[in-house]
Amino acid sequence: MSSRWPAVLVVAGLSGVHIPDARAQSVDGRLPGRFEFAIGPLWLGRTSFGASDATETAAAGSRFRLFTTSTELHSASGLEARVGVKMTRALQAEAVAAYSAPVLTTSVSGDVENAAPVSVTEPITQLTVQGAVVAHLTAWHAGRGGVPFVTAGAGYLRQLHQGQTLVETGETYHLGGGVKYLFLSRGAARFKGLGVRAEVRAVAGTKGIAIDHRVHISPSLAASIFVRF
Repeated sequence: MSSRWPAVLVVAGLSGVHIPDARAQSVDGRLPGRFEFAIGPLWLGRTSFGASDATETAAAGSRFRLFTTSTELHSASGLEARVGVKMTRALQAEAVAAYSAPVLTTSVSGDVENAAPVSVTEPITQLTVQGAVVAHLTAWHAGRGGVPFVTAGAGYLRQLHQGQTLVETGETYHLGGGVKYLFLSRGAARFKGLGVRAEVRAVAGTKGIAIDHRVHISPSLAASIFVRF
């Protein structure tokens, strides 16, 4: 045996890192089964759509500012459900649907006639449907039974407003990561396990109610209970 092996084994023992074969088997043990179903609460952070000026053309042809508006979509909680299918030891494909009801606020200020600032609010019904990929980080683990992961996805955004009489559509994307923790496992049964999942994401959206049609990014948090089969 080479003289470097004792040092390697000591470092591995202190750090909790396993040899590749044992690590791969432990990942399967912490996430048994092929199919995963999850549901839980979702939190979406505030999205700012920026400020813009309302102007008119003066007699000389220059633009004259009448007032300034700023618009934002407030943070909101919602509900998210997902169905996952194991593709390889590390990769899982998912279909994700989410519902939330944020409030859109438009503030008017800087009126040329010195009118008092005013804010107008409107409830929004927001639905998203996405396809996503989850990559389990098989080289790492979080405590006993915890599996870290990273995720990315893209899909369809639908927003209803004006008393749900007007519909705006767009695209939504996300990139994030988190951890899954299996706390009940039944390896020999059809039902393979029950666990919890928590993650943080950066969510990007285009079009929809955003009047500038630019990409807007906001934070998001999600937690869910999942079952595996």
